Amino acid sequence: MIADTIPEIAQSLRLGHILKDPVQRTYSHVAPEVTSRLLQCLQDRWDKAVVDVGDSSWRRME
Repeated sequence: MIADTIPEIAQSLRLGHILKDPVQRTYSHVAPEVTSRLLQCLQDRWDKAVVDVGDSSWRRME
């Protein structure tokens, strides 16, 4: 997320971190367009990773 220039507050909230600073907790909100961009960046990285390892090599063998 850092490489994709996602704002720190959006990273923290996405990862489930609890914000210790009461000012941040009260006034820091993530705009919907930032959330959309964050999710798209994560999806793009996932898609690339799956292609890089091959179609099925990442799946658990049964």
